[in-house]
Amino acid sequence: MIASVEHNLHDLAETPIEFIPSGDFTKSNAKKQILADAPPSLPERDIRPGQSEFGIYFGTACRLPLLTRDEEIYYFRRMNFLKWRAETQRHALNKSRPSQKKLRQISTDLELATHDLQFIAEHNLRLVVPLAMKAEANGLPVWEAISEGNTALLRAIRKFDYSRGFRFSTYATWAITRSLSRCDQTNHRDRNRFTPTEPTALTQHPEDIESQTAEETRHRTTLAAVKHLLASLDKRSQTVLSLRYGLNADKNPMTLKDVGERFGVSKERIRQIEMAAIKVLESQAQKNGVGDSFML
Repeated sequence: MIASVEHNLHDLAETPIEFIPSGDFTKSNAKKQILADAPPSLPERDIRPGQSEFGIYFGTACRLPLLTRDEEIYYFRRMNFLKWRAETQRHALNKSRPSQKKLRQISTDLELATHDLQFIAEHNLRLVVPLAMKAEANGLPVWEAISEGNTALLRAIRKFDYSRGFRFSTYATWAITRSLSRCDQTNHRDRNRFTPTEPTALTQHPEDIESQTAEETRHRTTLAAVKHLLASLDKRSQTVLSLRYGLNADKNPMTLKDVGERFGVSKERIRQIEMAAIKVLESQAQKNGVGDSFML
């Protein structure tokens, strides 16, 4: 167990940490101001979730209010400051004999930054729901739209620059809409890619055959591309992503905690491995011309 932890800390020293830079981070009183107590939050909304699966999700996603402007500045600034501090410490490490104490401090900062990211995401999930419902009206399955929208939301959180003065809700809405539009265009293209030229004797309607064929082809193509990209990762990262996203033999996605128990490490360490692996996949996807459709 100890050896495993030390090995993971060593891996942490080799993994670059991305953040949105700010001049606030280098001010003399930066630590005191940025890590001060958070501003007060608005109360949760009293929403009774519906009985359906979507109703339950809708109620859960919408009970938390959007962050105030002060909260946005606080949490985005703190999240990126923690990442900046972790990367600064990581860059200064002795790569041949990195300090275990400093590595643990880096790990702690990244855990706190991840907590801030999750907090921001939870308070902005409600942005995804109406856009997903609109996408459903245009033909995109609602759960596929929600999944795509949530992925775009997380990507927007990582890329948002709070110092520019814009509200995150405006930026995130644009990012989610753009992602859903791209996903809908892909589905529309797949639905119309295969058109029978001869009458069919099958009992299915032609449009059903086209849709099914396109979906099966898209699934096979996507799975092959994902497996090709996974091959660029080390074995541990491949295993973590396979377990987390149901690419393993039993196709059942596992929680961070469950994967952590299998590896004998904390769920936060698994989250770090997952995030680092996804960044590698995003880079490889861009190099291979796959584009944003594989960006998590």
